This record gives sequence, structure tokens and C-alpha cells, in this order.
Amino acid sequence: MKKAITIIILTCLFLLLGTLVFVKYEENASIKLVEKTIQEAQEINANSFMGMEYLEFAGL
Repeated sequence: MKKAITIIILTCLFLLLGTLVFVKYEENASIKLVEKTIQEAQEINANSFMGMEYLEFAGL
């Protein structure tokens, strides 16, 4: 009985850890996308006056 409870607890912990890693990965991907969008807007802004409009269009 103790062995079954231990296996259940370890399985739950493993699933929780997997979920946390996935959420952090998705969060990191989202941050990188925002950084890339800002960088593109800065490049556009350096060449023209469209940079701010690009940021507004991107919702930033």
C-alpha cells in the first residue's frame, strides 16, 4: 500500500514539474517574440517615422 501511494505521489510531482517547465518555456518564447518585435520596430524607426506606428500596430 505504501508503495502505491509513493508511486502516485511521485507521478503527481513529475506531472507538476513537467507542467511548470512547459509554462516557463511558453513564457520565454512569448518574451522572445516581444523582444524581436521591439527590435524590428527600432530598426524601422531608425530608417523612417514608421517605427511608432509599427509598435502601435503590434499592440506594444
